[in-house]
Amino acid sequence: SDLQMELDGMTLSPGGNTLNFSLAAAAFGAKVSFYGAMGDDPFGSFLRRWMEKLGVKDHSRKLKGVQTSTTIAIPNMSGERRLLTHPGANSKFLIKPEKIDLDWSSHVHCGGFWFTKKMADGGIEEIFRKCREMNIQTSLDPASPPFGFRGKLAKRFEETLPYVDILFVNTHELNKISGTR
Repeated sequence: SDLQMELDGMTLSPGGNTLNFSLAAAAFGAKVSFYGAMGDDPFGSFLRRWMEKLGVKDHSRKLKGVQTSTTIAIPNMSGERRLLTHPGANSKFLIKPEKIDLDWSSHVHCGGFWFTKKMADGGIEEIFRKCREMNIQTSLDPASPPFGFRGKLAKRFEETLPYVDILFVNTHELNKISGTR
């Protein structure tokens, strides 16, 4: 049966691992460029306005007929969140290192490994390998593996790790990735 509850309010916020990182870095004064994909829809416009507001240089691709990736966060009484994610445009995005202006970069961050399927399937590793050659620091926030840590993307994740300088994971993600409890 359905259970309906009343909320005190709702907030629409910009988000996504890589965009959150970009907006925070820009708010602290870093010169930031964002590479990603968004749909040609109201959510994509909303995110672009946030980047413009905080001075993030937007190199995102606007994909027609594809929805912007969206997550609904549902907190429980203990403060933990359940995240319902529609990967949308992120799952269609792929970029090669030569298409990113790495010459001025000192740090490259990628997020949402499991939801950026084309990037996870070798694209992130290729970019991070190029960063290592250029002595550019890297960080990765993989997000929670939605269906456990197995299959082709798990292998790609393991192949990417040697090129990661900083890995952002919470306890739940670490347990899933390491296979511990």
